[in-house]
Amino acid sequence: MRALKDKFNDASERLKRLYQAIENGIADPSDPTLKDRIAAVKTERDIAQVAHDRALAELRPDARITEDKIAAAVEVMRANVLEGAIPFRRAYLRAMIDNVEVDDTEIRIHGRRSVLERLVMGEGIAPAGVPSFVRKWRARKDSNL
Repeated sequence: MRALKDKFNDASERLKRLYQAIENGIADPSDPTLKDRIAAVKTERDIAQVAHDRALAELRPDARITEDKIAAAVEVMRANVLEGAIPFRRAYLRAMIDNVEVDDTEIRIHGRRSVLERLVMGEGIAPAGVPSFVRKWRARKDSNL
């Protein structure tokens, strides 16, 4: 935990020194190398902050996945899949499942762990976004045939 905070502080200090160099006229703000360096240090700082925040969140007792939370989530999933309107059932399953593979001896269901974690923690399923890559999709059926 302390190492993550130190990493964040180090990146913040380096970024502060870069800005001071620009303000004092030591560095040229139009220099592309300087711009790249500032962007890299900002990214490093932001990654350290996210990692630190995530580590803090995992230490909270209410952020832990317990057997009771899993059992409650299973009951919600069971109720949502067995009851309700068909369009709701489809949307619910599509939000949880990414891919289903069927072969002669087994069926494999694939999904994102983060979706199940959100469901178990009582945060619900995030709305599905627009897929950035769909293998078999062609908008006008005029290319890549």
